Amino acid sequence: MTEYTADIRLVRGRWLFTGETVLADGAVAVEADKVVAIGPWESLRARYPEAPVLGSDGHLVLPGLINAHHHSNGVGHALHGVDDNFLELWLLANGAMRSQPPRLKTLLSSARLLRSGVTTVVDVASVSGDAAACSADLEQRLQAYDQAGIRVALAAGASYDSFLVHGEDDAFLASLSGELRQRVQQLMPPEQPLAKADYLELITGLVQRYREPTGFTDTAATRTRRSSSPGAGFCSSRSSNASSRSMVPALR
Repeated sequence: MTEYTADIRLVRGRWLFTGETVLADGAVAVEADKVVAIGPWESLRARYPEAPVLGSDGHLVLPGLINAHHHSNGVGHALHGVDDNFLELWLLANGAMRSQPPRLKTLLSSARLLRSGVTTVVDVASVSGDAAACSADLEQRLQAYDQAGIRVALAAGASYDSFLVHGEDDAFLASLSGELRQRVQQLMPPEQPLAKADYLELITGLVQRYREPTGFTDTAATRTRRSSSPGAGFCSSRSSNASSRSMVPALR
């Protein structure tokens, strides 16, 4: 049966991986942002003879990739003069990077993700500033992902310790000699302006705002959005427990 739908596009591949099997010379029919049919190329071409075609009999078609740990840094570290180094030194050097608008740097990172075949991402973001500034930062990131059409799990964290080492900074500083301790203390970044209580309130509010009855899915745009705290491995026991308590009501 021939169907004429202006919004239908066909994606053709010599190999089409469905997630369960591989079709030889297959195609995917896409209407707007939904897959409506998968099958042999000749069958779908006969069904949608007027549909524009992406790909060819020399392409591989597969579901979008998932980047499970990403930082939407926009312009790369090297272009800021921050080279790869030991983790602690590299993290401190990041403080010298020039600030970038959250929406624009997320869009630039999204373009790179899409070019490499990634359509779903876990963005491990860091925020700093007062509650209003941090809220605006995260909202702009979510808007950018919405514009790019990428599903995102936005894991937003705020740093309160472990600036020098992965552990207690005070204990590390106490282990140093007096002169060395003074030199290292000069490397410490300014105190985090965002109070811990405000951070938890901000994250809980974002979860509730972007939550749908069936989960964290904007059904109109078919893009998943989620805001959550960073992994427990990067939290003190007290902070992790507080974060868990604040998130439970919003995640039910």
